[in-house]
Amino acid sequence: MKPKTCILVRTKDKRKFLTEEENIPMLKEFSETFKAEVLLVKLLEENSKVKTLPLAKLAPAFCDSNYDQTPPNHEVIRRVFPKRTRSSIRKDAAKIQKYIVTKLTSGKSVSLKELKEKFKDSLVVTDACLCNHLTMARKKLIDDGYSIIKKGAGTYCLNGLKK
Repeated sequence: MKPKTCILVRTKDKRKFLTEEENIPMLKEFSETFKAEVLLVKLLEENSKVKTLPLAKLAPAFCDSNYDQTPPNHEVIRRVFPKRTRSSIRKDAAKIQKYIVTKLTSGKSVSLKELKEKFKDSLVVTDACLCNHLTMARKKLIDDGYSIIKKGAGTYCLNGLKK
């Protein structure tokens, strides 16, 4: 059976709602007004188990502060709303790189797997993007006089103190 795609709406208070793709045009203004995130997702579980809310039931569900629909296993295909601006991309990049530098300079190791887990819910970034941020942070530390060693696949740590 082909995986089902649908829309996942995440509100600012971390509640989640599943609805059909045809509701995208109606969710744009809601997303802008209430700072909600609208994602196109591919559900990884059987379609028969998944219940999406029709538009008529979606509005009352948003108003019910106790309503939260835990989505089944899913994979984010793309962010529909809000569209990412250049400044938000730069802000996210700075946040990720600061996390990497802080972690490494405190004597801990950083792995790509850890970064994916840490930022999977808060930011929608690809593995390649995270690899680039890891590389940029490592280069910055090397330019600042640190020595970095590779401990394993995608895992790095500082080699002692600053040179």
